[in-house]
Amino acid sequence: MSLLYEIANGLRWNPNFTAGDVEEALKAIAGFGFMVQVPTFELLRKAVEIAYSGRCTVYDAIFLALAKENEGILITADEKFAKKVKENTVLLKDARL
Repeated sequence: MSLLYEIANGLRWNPNFTAGDVEEALKAIAGFGFMVQVPTFELLRKAVEIAYSGRCTVYDAIFLALAKENEGILITADEKFAKKVKENTVLLKDARL
């Protein structure tokens, strides 16, 4: 669920998007069939570890912890975050989708 908040907020601050554009984008994303995962205590514990070792927020670290838990990678546009944590991250600009 947090991912949808992140996407909505990112689009909200894009000067090229109206409120209607954001709503349409979220409707399209909802159709992708993303799995919504409620954070467990163990996932939060891992996020706290990442936050301390990577000197970042737990809010940012939760996404990396979730990617690791699901044996995936985190694609992020946040270059500072990617440099801090290094592992399991790919910058959006470098991603081959």
